[in-house]
Amino acid sequence: MSTCNFTPFGGGQRLCPGLDLDRLEASIFLHHFVSQFRWQAKEDTIVNFPTIIMKKRMSVMVRRVES
Repeated sequence: MSTCNFTPFGGGQRLCPGLDLDRLEASIFLHHFVSQFRWQAKEDTIVNFPTIIMKKRMSVMVRRVES
């Protein structure tokens, strides 16, 4: 295991004071991105991902929802 693990907000006494603000902004962004756009796979095939790491790309069409 690497000793240089990525910790974007630090930890312990050096915890980033903007952590909560960043989480709030990220959740607001995701809410708008998911609710204002529709996602559709370009290929209508079943894709099996036995692990977290994707071996092939998965093309997705993203369209804005019309009001």
